[in-house]
Amino acid sequence: MPLPYLAKLARKHGVPMEVAEGHWAKAKACAAEQGHADNHGYITAIAKKMMGESDIGLPSMIRGLI
Repeated sequence: MPLPYLAKLARKHGVPMEVAEGHWAKAKACAAEQGHADNHGYITAIAKKMMGESDIGLPSMIRGLI
């Protein structure tokens, strides 16, 4: 994930940057398990959910992962 966007999400949700980076790494691993290792939109959706973003519009297959 582009660092500025990750930093924006971390600030928005009051999450330390180190924690946000951990969420991103966990989201990448989760996406890879589902066969979406190169799908950055999929990874971003998982990471955003981990940081407290609404799941509106989130595919149902992702909702069960988090």
